[in-house]
Amino acid sequence: MLANWMASAGEVSRYQRESTIPVLHLEAEEIDEAVEVLRLGKGHLHVMLMCMYVKDLGVTGTARQMRRSPSTIHGYLDEADRWIDAWLQAKQDAKEGQQQRVSSRLNGSL
Repeated sequence: MLANWMASAGEVSRYQRESTIPVLHLEAEEIDEAVEVLRLGKGHLHVMLMCMYVKDLGVTGTARQMRRSPSTIHGYLDEADRWIDAWLQAKQDAKEGQQQRVSSRLNGSL
């Protein structure tokens, strides 16, 4: 997911998989929004993502920058991926719920 986010933002990392799935512009914007939300309650994950993907420090460089072990950075990557996935799913669920409410109102007024 994060590799796709970086690819859609025009960032190329030497740690990216060789092939990435193209991401629609709206999906990239949603992932960017999720990453920015991390600043509020999960600042360490936001810092880690910026070091890994924007500064392109890799795991070792990010670990050094954040004064953590590489295994901790790997854990942060997993945590960030799960958190972003859950955030995107919650956003999608809310959107679908809103669409259902609007549809119900329209069908009820007909």
